Amino acid sequence: MSKTVPRSQAHPTVSVLTITQCKRFNCLKILHQMIQKQTYTNIKEWVLVEGSQTKSEAESNKKKINEFISGLNTTYKINYIEYSGKKLGGLRNLGNSACTSDIIVCLDDDDYYPPERIEHSVERLTNSKCLIGGVSDVYLYDFFMDKLYKFKGFLEYHSTNNCMAYKKEYLLTHSHDPEIEVGEERSFTLEFTTPLVKLDSRKTIIAISHNFNTFNKRELCLGGTLKTLNTLVEIEEPITNYIDEDIYKQMKEIYYVEEQSKYDIVYMCGGFNNKFDPKSITLDDTIRSLVKHSEYWVQKKKTVAVYGEFENDITVKGVEYISWKKFPYHFKFNILILFKMNGFLSSVPFPLKARKIFWDVYENFIHNDKVIEFWKKYGSKVDKIYFKSHFHKNEFKNHMGEEPKNYEILPTGLRLETFSTNYDNVKRNPYRFCYTTFYDRGLEFLITGVFSVIKKIEPRAELHIYSGMDMINDENYKNKMLTLFSSHGVCDHGAQSAEVIAREKYMSTFELYISNIINEVDCTSIRESAITGCIPLIANFGVFNERDGIRFDMNHEDPKIMQRNALLILNMMKDQNKITSISKDIKNNCPTFISYQQVAEVMSQSFN
Repeated sequence: MSKTVPRSQAHPTVSVLTITQCKRFNCLKILHQMIQKQTYTNIKEWVLVEGSQTKSEAESNKKKINEFISGLNTTYKINYIEYSGKKLGGLRNLGNSACTSDIIVCLDDDDYYPPERIEHSVERLTNSKCLIGGVSDVYLYDFFMDKLYKFKGFLEYHSTNNCMAYKKEYLLTHSHDPEIEVGEERSFTLEFTTPLVKLDSRKTIIAISHNFNTFNKRELCLGGTLKTLNTLVEIEEPITNYIDEDIYKQMKEIYYVEEQSKYDIVYMCGGFNNKFDPKSITLDDTIRSLVKHSEYWVQKKKTVAVYGEFENDITVKGVEYISWKKFPYHFKFNILILFKMNGFLSSVPFPLKARKIFWDVYENFIHNDKVIEFWKKYGSKVDKIYFKSHFHKNEFKNHMGEEPKNYEILPTGLRLETFSTNYDNVKRNPYRFCYTTFYDRGLEFLITGVFSVIKKIEPRAELHIYSGMDMINDENYKNKMLTLFSSHGVCDHGAQSAEVIAREKYMSTFELYISNIINEVDCTSIRESAITGCIPLIANFGVFNERDGIRFDMNHEDPKIMQRNALLILNMMKDQNKITSISKDIKNNCPTFISYQQVAEVMSQSFN
């Protein structure tokens, strides 16, 4: 004869536990609907713990909740626990102490729970020796980005609280750290070492990313779309395959409220980018252009915001610099400028709305498969592209496989005031060379293949380099270059102010930049050298063909070509009259002398 299972074991009672707060009251009402839709019927109580930030907010929330509860007709009791001022860990302990059922199921007030959430949790727990169940491979949906993701899971016994369910006896030996505000699950699970039965994520939760979250998930979502994080993947299915359509519509009304941006012009730099200080005097040319353009527009009575990798939001010279994680994808913008490739990648996959969208791109498109992929999928959102040279535009065509429909060739602005005058009246050294761009753009081969030959024949030759290696992450490469500088008598000045670099260019006779680096699409350093009369020695290649200077063939793998270039330069150095004439011609006739203000003004004409 089979043994009869007692009802208390076959259908254990359930307490639903929710920490709530005033700003999420409307979310709580939707959660109530989801509880009502649950397939499990033996729900004994819903314990609500007041978690508002202030007592006044809590009092307001209490009034709303009491009014809401009074109009409900539920089969379960609703137990509201008033404001205590405790931190999140303490609030969870408070809620657990109030629960009286066999099993406690945690439901956050701002996530989606399918109808089988409670039944599935009870079934898994009753058929397991584990006292707690949870999910690590959670689904996550962002309303602003309109994207669904799925985490791949973390530790064997990992789960976030909003996915947990546990038997009452679990609380005899486990509690939350009452002083913890975020990540309280660690203390509750003994650093995720407590055995935990895994729940089916599809039957458990769709976590929701929105502006009310205690933890900003924006960076995770972007990483999933870009496939730069191996912790989650984008799910390319309609969200209503996962969330009840009626519930989804109600959630969207709360989380997605379309607003008009208060700014006239917005720059989006995107995430996973290098941080910068807009007040720094050693910004690279691209970042400096953004800062200078923004300041110019503020002077023209425009409101400007820059969303980028900033630890703290700051305002500098009227320009607001804001963390990109706060970028309001649901806003409608007037002018939105996607800055460089990172700004493009961080924006176009998502539902952008703007009167005009521009892409101010400074990089080459080679080896940027994700940019190419996103352009083909989302490029129609961009109204106009700003290229830095014809070479740059042609590289777009080569890699995208199409002609850009609306574009403008607009070189980066220059610091004309700083470079146009020899303020210190320094004398030019006929044996002095400088190099003032990134150290990974052929500098190694210039030193070993060209300058070493010049130095050997003409010991008075000097090479002064500027930029530094702060942007280089490869420590082996850094050490290699430092050894190279030392062994060849190269003077490394690192990152310096514009005034210091301008002074250098008035002292140097030549800017040594004979390189066939494909990444160079503008040559700001070469153009600034030309302003001072420092003669650019450049390659007969790519964008260099659009810039003034003396051109040489370049192949760093052929020592004969490198040596020949060195000998040609040495021969040139013998005729100082010719050098002086070339210097004057370049200084007086260069067509690419354009200031940041002029560039900003040209861009403004497209904004109308």
